[in-house]
Amino acid sequence: MKNYISKTPVFACSLLGILLFMGLLPSVTVFDVPLKKVELLSDVLVQPLSPEETELSAELPLPPPPPQKEKVDSCKEGMSCIVDYADSTQRGMQPFYRAVDAAKKRKQPIRIAVIGDSFIEGDIFTGDLRNLLQDKYGGCGVGFVGITSPTYGFRKTVRHFFKGWESHFSTDTASFYSKYSTLSGSYFIPKEAAVVQLKGQTSYGTRLDSCAQSSLFYLAEEPLVISSRLNGGKRKKHTLRATQKMEQVTVWGKMGKVRWQLPASPTLKCYGVSMEGNDGIVLDNFAIRGSAGFTVSHFPLTMLQQLNALRPYDLIILEYGLNVVTKSRTNYDYYQKRMVNAIAHLKKGFPQAGFLLLSVGDRDVKNEQGTFVTMKGVKSMVRYQQQIAYESRIAFWNMFEGMGGEGSMATFVHAKPSLANYDYTHINFRGGARLATLLFETMLYDKEKYDRQKK
Repeated sequence: MKNYISKTPVFACSLLGILLFMGLLPSVTVFDVPLKKVELLSDVLVQPLSPEETELSAELPLPPPPPQKEKVDSCKEGMSCIVDYADSTQRGMQPFYRAVDAAKKRKQPIRIAVIGDSFIEGDIFTGDLRNLLQDKYGGCGVGFVGITSPTYGFRKTVRHFFKGWESHFSTDTASFYSKYSTLSGSYFIPKEAAVVQLKGQTSYGTRLDSCAQSSLFYLAEEPLVISSRLNGGKRKKHTLRATQKMEQVTVWGKMGKVRWQLPASPTLKCYGVSMEGNDGIVLDNFAIRGSAGFTVSHFPLTMLQQLNALRPYDLIILEYGLNVVTKSRTNYDYYQKRMVNAIAHLKKGFPQAGFLLLSVGDRDVKNEQGTFVTMKGVKSMVRYQQQIAYESRIAFWNMFEGMGGEGSMATFVHAKPSLANYDYTHINFRGGARLATLLFETMLYDKEKYDRQKK
């Protein structure tokens, strides 16, 4: 047998040389989206600001203030308040507040979907927001969970086990058919003895250990018999009927663990499993790593409408932007146009839902003095996102301002204990809890203003 160990240094040096050379190549833009450059030494080298960066596009005019029926209290000092640009169609926060009021009179779920990128991956931010809302308005469980996960074991809000699946994600370069896709941006095909299991947690959140119902979401082209087991008990069989649209099969009972088992079927598309209550808050996390947001326009309207028939959301929260901002670009006209179209697409798919657009959070880079400061593209993106909310007539929350504004990501990173990762881009679970608390308090304050306006 030949010994290749001696060639390892040569291979390593060659690879290093290739990566350093790629860092010298100019930036590339594909379909108006700038691709990230390979910058192997970005963490140790000072990054000079480009001429475009020095001109802060905060000159982009702010949208006019939203119309108000009457004079209401201004925002509390130190709070970044929700700005609701809803018109007579009432597609801002009103549907959610109406659902909260209706749930007080009759027991029914209040449904929230949070769609975003890797900033909320693993239920960061959304796990704590869910916990706070469930403590306030009732409810239990983690809601919708995809059949498999590319970050297995990372999520703390549920113990998620799966095996025997062929996974298809919208980020795949091949073998993904968008005609089957919905908000999750994924679908899964069972192989022999496919299993997916959710187990409630007690270590993260107070209402996640047990719940009242679980559903499996699927699209079956031919009849199929599957089974479920609650709490490790007796197996129950279910017959999935052949259908041309997304369906769900549901089991009820007090459960701390639910297990679904399916035989191999190349014609069956599964989407996820839920674990939730019969009333109170149900909050679903739909995180797609690397998403810019406007790609939701590629999800078929019929699939969104089918999901809406099964899970009619009262509020859809959008969290995007980190995968778009750069340190050398401040004009995001193309992004504004595409996001306005994407939100219009979502409105058609979920005609009863309200919408809340979160601005991008802070993201830092080194300046010429070697200090981490806010990337200028972030400040510009915040303005564009507020304009997107205004044009779409939905609600807006300035998460950048909520974090603390200029340089707040560096503050999060160097906090004791740390609230963010050393990429100066992503928050961790502690940082997610901080931001979730800020948004939760803002939502409560906005609900109080809504109630006063009704009187």
